[in-house]
Amino acid sequence: MASMTLTSSKLNNKPLFLDSTIHGIPLTASKPVSFKPKQSNNVVSAISTAASETQPPIPPYDLNNLKFAPIRESIVSREMTRRYMTDMITFADTDVVIVGAGSAGLSCAYELSKNPNINIAIIEQSVSPGGGAWLGGQLFSSMVVRKPAHLFLDELEIDYDELDNYVVIKHAALFTSTIMAKLLARPNVKLFNAVAVEDLIVKSGRVSGVVTNWALVSMNHDTQSCMDPNVMEAKVVVSSCGHDGPFGATGVKRLLDIGLIKNVPGMSALDMNTAEDAIVRLTREVVPGMIVTGMEVAEIDGAPRMGPTFGAMMLSGQKAAHLALKALGLPNALDETETGKLQPDLVLAAAAEEKGNYPGDKPGDLITPIRLTLTNFDEWSHDVRVALKSRRKFAFVNGTINEPQSPCTQDDWETIHSMLVSWLTHTFSPKVRSLLPKYENAKRLWDDLHERFSVVDGSRIQQLKASLQDCRQTDGMSIAVYYGKLCQLWDDLDRQEPIIECDCCTACTSSSLCTVILSQSPLPTVARAFHMLTQKERVRGTEHPPASTHSDLSTFNVASHSRPSSKPPSQMTRVERQQLYCSHCTRRGHNRSMCFDLLDEKPNWWYELKGLPPPVGSGGVNSGRGGGRSGSGSGRGGSGSGRGGGFRVQQQDEFRGDE
Repeated sequence: MASMTLTSSKLNNKPLFLDSTIHGIPLTASKPVSFKPKQSNNVVSAISTAASETQPPIPPYDLNNLKFAPIRESIVSREMTRRYMTDMITFADTDVVIVGAGSAGLSCAYELSKNPNINIAIIEQSVSPGGGAWLGGQLFSSMVVRKPAHLFLDELEIDYDELDNYVVIKHAALFTSTIMAKLLARPNVKLFNAVAVEDLIVKSGRVSGVVTNWALVSMNHDTQSCMDPNVMEAKVVVSSCGHDGPFGATGVKRLLDIGLIKNVPGMSALDMNTAEDAIVRLTREVVPGMIVTGMEVAEIDGAPRMGPTFGAMMLSGQKAAHLALKALGLPNALDETETGKLQPDLVLAAAAEEKGNYPGDKPGDLITPIRLTLTNFDEWSHDVRVALKSRRKFAFVNGTINEPQSPCTQDDWETIHSMLVSWLTHTFSPKVRSLLPKYENAKRLWDDLHERFSVVDGSRIQQLKASLQDCRQTDGMSIAVYYGKLCQLWDDLDRQEPIIECDCCTACTSSSLCTVILSQSPLPTVARAFHMLTQKERVRGTEHPPASTHSDLSTFNVASHSRPSSKPPSQMTRVERQQLYCSHCTRRGHNRSMCFDLLDEKPNWWYELKGLPPPVGSGGVNSGRGGGRSGSGSGRGGSGSGRGGGFRVQQQDEFRGDE
């Protein structure tokens, strides 16, 4: 039988199944490899000929007479112990801890380690890191990687066979061994294998490190006495523990146990095309200080599994690295994404992979534990408002963002509103849900709820005010409980009867400023208060109040002094007279009963002061300003008789005080 030769896919004389696109890329080899059936006697000679073409290099030592340099056993022990303990001391407080050294964790560490100033500790419970990346599917050797993840392989200088949409590495171990060799050679990386993470360090709701122990100890807590763990503090923790299993998804499972997340639905059934895109898109910081990457993302979000294809693991790890860089305040690829002038809220909610996206949002999320009933709209709306603002979605509900903007499409816009409607309706009680029509726009739903249930009730306001008046600290009530009860009442009253602030006029401004002044402790002096009011008045562009009105500024100044004296004007001092105010002429120094404008007859000196001739018959010999001083003269100005006579200097000053 003639010999058969397998070469590149360009040859025509090859088996048909090798050329079928259904079965993937045709088998190739860098050099032709000839073989013949068993009946041929030339097989051995052909192999010998091929082997003789390439001679192995000669080792730099004599393999026939080899002898190692002598060493003491204790030196070996000291070197291992000293170096390991030095690493434990160094990485007890580090920048990033990566839990799990599978393909995603190794890719994340490789990307992070490019910055030599970041210290990275990798913790792997198995003796052999690499996770499931040592083999392909069903224990087969080849590793399939969908594009564009092949660019990561190019960076690692890993050979592969390429087809249109994917590449194939001849053995999965080639990827795993190559990335580990490059990664572990870097001085800022330490792999702690055979070490398990038993718990997380959480401070004020932020993950701040991990609790570690030997993997064998962790597996035998039930059979042995208590064996306490160790700790590693970190600025950022990246969890890449894979899908569910004995040590799988331990990061998100622990978050669920301690209440930092609400559920872990587990991954869905296999769908390669959906799964890999979702894994990269959903890679994120799930709680402050902790980033989830790789197949553990599918566990927390219910995304499909992708099976034996590894591109998403590599690129999810890369994305997790840049999320960690961002959390550390360092340059990263995510911050360099161009978003143009798009509104931030719309970018964050867009389905596209944009800067700041929150891809973990799902329609089934329960954003508040409070259920909307017919009577608790205020409490419910407050919690919903806070929850939506925390996810930067409230602008869609209140109408601030009222239309999609590029790069978000109409489909993205409808997706966002559908998700918001789903969130809101998930918080309705069955009674409320039965009363409402079906909505697809979140703003319309919110407006309808507000119109139906947010009714300002006068009786409710009165009830709240009465409750505030009657609120007392009873026996056994702590100060904290009493204060909290008061704050709750005030908050309820503010929602029912919000304080309206007006800056349209000087009077409103002065009243508001008066409240500020009176709230100061200690109270400012009158002069200081007057200065504050006039300064505010000048800023408003109204340096003087209208002459025809009695402004709040005058009221404040009058009220700031002591109450006017009840003495007759003739017995008042100048300061006391200045406290008098005339509501007729809006001047100081006298009151309405003393106003010259209202007097039928005035003294002659007043006409002289005004430059006017006195009326006929209004004065005698000494009429005029001096009339009546000496008690002589006739008529109204003489001998102190009549209404115009007998004015003393003090009385004249009283009337001149308003001129």
